[in-house]
Amino acid sequence: MNVIQFVQAVLTVVVYVPISVESWGRTPEHNADVGGLPTAARPDDFSYHLTWTAVDAFCVSRKRHAVEAPKWKKRAIKACRRVGLQLVDEGDHWHIEPA
Repeated sequence: MNVIQFVQAVLTVVVYVPISVESWGRTPEHNADVGGLPTAARPDDFSYHLTWTAVDAFCVSRKRHAVEAPKWKKRAIKACRRVGLQLVDEGDHWHIEPA
């Protein structure tokens, strides 16, 4: 998935889930500053943030109504899968990258 396809996929997810993106692509320096892994321990061995094909986001509703979080998470996972993305719940945010 290239950057344009990734952006289109993320925008499609936003139609179904009220998310706010707090981090998109990163330079290697910024990635190190925020504690990002230089590699993502994947077979392709790179961090998607370094190629601008990953976002860290949170559900806007989750901040307001914690009780709704499970509903929005399920909806977000479904929406991501439909467009070739995967969602990883990292506790304080959702990491979204190509599946």
